[in-house]
Amino acid sequence: MKGVKTRLLGITRSRTVIWKWIQKFSILLKCRIADDLPKVIIVDETNLQVKDMNLWFWYAIDPETRKIVYYKIIWNRTSLACKKVLPGIGEILWKIT
Repeated sequence: MKGVKTRLLGITRSRTVIWKWIQKFSILLKCRIADDLPKVIIVDETNLQVKDMNLWFWYAIDPETRKIVYYKIIWNRTSLACKKVLPGIGEILWKIT
């Protein structure tokens, strides 16, 4: 499948580039993902600029271990977008109660 292109988040990239990115990112995340869910979390977002687009990387971390509990990438930073992120975090945290 040489030369096959994949469209991810509106950007065309080769499958090899995407595969390599996933491999690198998964290695970094492996040591940063929390094993147990905390009682308290910190939620924040970071702007990711990809060419002429702005994406938002939302994440929740355990303040004691600084490990990631939840993350999601979305297209905008509106109140509606925030309402989509928070239920995802809630679903994870409510599983432990």
